[in-house]
Amino acid sequence: MHRSTLERLIGDPFWARYTTQLRVCYRCHPSILSVVNTHYNNTLTTPHTGGEFSLYPLTNRVKWIHVSGTEEYEEDSPSVMNPEEVDQVILEVTHLVREKRPSPNDIAIIAPYTKQVQCIRRKLCLFLRDLYNRRIAELTCGTVEAFQGREAKAVILSSVRSPDMTLTNAGKQVADDVRRYLGFVRQPQRANVATSRAIDYLIVVGNMGLLGLDPTWSAMMEASGYRPPPPPHLPGLAGVEGFEEVPTTHHEMGMRRID
Repeated sequence: MHRSTLERLIGDPFWARYTTQLRVCYRCHPSILSVVNTHYNNTLTTPHTGGEFSLYPLTNRVKWIHVSGTEEYEEDSPSVMNPEEVDQVILEVTHLVREKRPSPNDIAIIAPYTKQVQCIRRKLCLFLRDLYNRRIAELTCGTVEAFQGREAKAVILSSVRSPDMTLTNAGKQVADDVRRYLGFVRQPQRANVATSRAIDYLIVVGNMGLLGLDPTWSAMMEASGYRPPPPPHLPGLAGVEGFEEVPTTHHEMGMRRID
């Protein structure tokens, strides 16, 4: 039941003839569209040239920030939080608000886990409330599902997952997420929704080595010219569709995505 009603209808031969695919994107800056377009086999077009977008000049409208953080859990809950990513998100918000472009109500923070969203909200109140008074309340922070159908001039994504490589079950934790359709890894629909919310500026905070194992995220990184760090050693992912374990240099092991 992980497929939405719309996906099941499209998969039905009868209803498939009444569906059509998005062809023109009016929301995103062309640089962001190049990332989003990987979900559509590069078939999307845009009437924009980039000059009409409102943010101050940026050398890169898509920013990837590698954070090798530490995952934390609460008992009896599959939800995950990553304090180091929370701190990086707060730092990025601070930079944006100080530049006064965009305004706080044009900034959205998205994470795939409720616990991460709650942690970010708490930190926003603690660190930024006194500095920016009520304006911080205008910031939107929520899960991918809560933000579906909406948009913001600047979007900050926190991918959260960053397995502790000292644990023997590190790969299994990510694999369990994949099987339960949680997080961003091997969830192309959720990745599509999250990245396509941005109008002017997209910031992705996370363990880029892990995300780079995913064909969807790897294609987005490549489209924006970003090279992720070496992938982590996650033997527990070897049994998950789309991944396999392969030897790498320096007597280490890594994972390779299967295209």
